[in-house]
Amino acid sequence: AEESARAGRAGPVGAGSPAAPTAPPRVPQADPVLDQAARLSDRGEEEKALAVLAASSSPQARHRTALILQRLGRLPEAIALLEVLAREEPGSAVYLKDLAICEQLAGRTKDAVRDLERALRLDPGQLAAYQSLGTILQARGNRAEALRLYRRALGLPPAAGGERLRAQIRDSARALEREARR
Repeated sequence: AEESARAGRAGPVGAGSPAAPTAPPRVPQADPVLDQAARLSDRGEEEKALAVLAASSSPQARHRTALILQRLGRLPEAIALLEVLAREEPGSAVYLKDLAICEQLAGRTKDAVRDLERALRLDPGQLAAYQSLGTILQARGNRAEALRLYRRALGLPPAAGGERLRAQIRDSARALEREARR
C-alpha cells in the first residue's frame, strides 16, 4: 500500500494524439505536508503523521491518511476515506485498489473482488491489484483462475519500480503450477 501511495502522486500516463499538440510534462511540485507526513510515518510515528496530514485537504493527503489508518488497523475510517476518494476520482485505479485491500482486511471479500476488478478495468497494468485479486482467488480455492490472472500480470511489460511485486506474482504463479502438477 505504501508503494501505491507514492505511485498515486504521479498522474496518469497516456499517449497523446499525433495531430494534437502536447503540453510539456509537468514537474511534480514538492508537497511539504506530504513529505513531513511520509518522514513521520516512515519512523513509525503514524499519529503525528495523521495530525500533519489533517492540515491539508488535498486528495494526496487524504490518500496518505487512509493508508496510515489502514496500517493502524483503523479499517472503517480508511474505507470511508477511500470510498470518498474513489467517488471523487472514479478513474483512479489506485484508490480502488487500496479500497479493496482495506475491504479484504475488514472481511469484506465480495466488495474487495468487485473493486479490484474495477481497478483492473481502469488500469490493466496495476500489478498490486492482480496480486491482491489472485490471493483472494487462491483463498477461495479458485487456483486455476488465480494462475490465469498471475500469468496475465506477468505478460505485461515490466514497469519501473515494480520488480519486487512482479517477483512476488511470479513466485505465486510458480507455486500454483507446482501444486497443479501434483
